[in-house]
Amino acid sequence: GATSFSGVVVIDRTAAGAPSLRHEALDPFGTLHHLFLVDGRTERLTWADFDGKRLREAKGRWHGVPVRLLPHLILGNLPPTALGGLGYGKVTVGVMAVAGDSFVVGTDQGPLEYLMSWIDPGPRLALSGLRTTVPVGGKKADVTVAYSHFSGKKDFYLPQSMVLNVAPDFELKASWRERDWNEPVDAALFTLSAAQVRGLTREVMH
Repeated sequence: GATSFSGVVVIDRTAAGAPSLRHEALDPFGTLHHLFLVDGRTERLTWADFDGKRLREAKGRWHGVPVRLLPHLILGNLPPTALGGLGYGKVTVGVMAVAGDSFVVGTDQGPLEYLMSWIDPGPRLALSGLRTTVPVGGKKADVTVAYSHFSGKKDFYLPQSMVLNVAPDFELKASWRERDWNEPVDAALFTLSAAQVRGLTREVMH
């Protein structure tokens, strides 16, 4: 069966439109088993599997999803105004359709639907999901992101659980226990050292 490890996630949002992400999987003894890196500036994704001795890399897109979007999608804070800087070209908000508390953003890459829900405490209106399509293998694939378990603390606008699906067979899940904001972050956290990649077999992901 699958083995689960606790994860530590770091997201650097200081570069406008190009956030970076680091996710490391550690066992109770502090041994690093997996390292998942997104460099927003270079649009490069790196996944180091130290148990399987593999280094998987993607550039630009991963399963059709723009690499630059991943930190926003995982954290649940994709503002429509940021889409132009994320490679979506001209962005128009709310002109295509509005249903209930949700709305559709028109972009050069196609429509992106924001699903909004009222949550407690509050009540507050929060982002509960996203729907769009991405190009995969010359075709369009449906993408959905679902957010749930909103925190009752100061960051309760943001979810504690996220599920990203790219049809027909890709799924990424993330959940949070606690967050610390505005902590200093070393840029070296988002790169792998020569010692870390030594002995790993490289693979290209798409």
